[in-house]
Amino acid sequence: VPDVLFPVLHGKYGEDGCIQGLLELMNLPYVGCHVAASALCMNKWLLHQLADTMGIASAPTLLLSRYENDPATIDRFIQDHGFPIFIKPNEAGSSKGITKVTDKTALQSALTTAFAYGSTVLIQKAIAGIEIGCGILGNEQLTIGACDAISLVDGFFDFEEKYQLISATITVPAPLPLALESQIKEQAQLLYRNLGLTGLARIDFFVTNQGAIYLNEINT
Repeated sequence: VPDVLFPVLHGKYGEDGCIQGLLELMNLPYVGCHVAASALCMNKWLLHQLADTMGIASAPTLLLSRYENDPATIDRFIQDHGFPIFIKPNEAGSSKGITKVTDKTALQSALTTAFAYGSTVLIQKAIAGIEIGCGILGNEQLTIGACDAISLVDGFFDFEEKYQLISATITVPAPLPLALESQIKEQAQLLYRNLGLTGLARIDFFVTNQGAIYLNEINT
């Protein structure tokens, strides 16, 4: 019997509470967030709703169900927020199933791709800015690392970029004003505590050129 397990896993089954629940049923100790926190952070829609109650912003988002995705509702969202938009599975990891859409011709194809990963999909306004990650370790006492910044020549930080770094570069520490970095760390710590995260997590944000901060996702 192992002393402790370190489930360094991404995406469905790996960080959505499934493997964590299995380990708890087997009474095996493990590193990282427990079942409820893992499941919550995988569900981007619920995560953003809770973050909003903490005063933490996220990009304007429309939730679609496989059983309820009225074209008129989608049209209204696009009229209100314009292109580009991201269409993504609500519960998936490693940027799988995500499409950046710049006009209506690619809309249906992007929805089909996203729905292949689950029964709920998000349409999200694209935030012009840089992606910032904030890693946190600990339980009672937290260690918050230097923020990292992701820079891309083109496109977005998709599955290939995440694992091959084709045109992406990751800079640590992120080139941010100290006051802005402090704000990001404060928001990350607030989320970590209020969502019951334990062990370790990376909390990702978008930061605009004007210094506005938007929550993207949490990797547990």
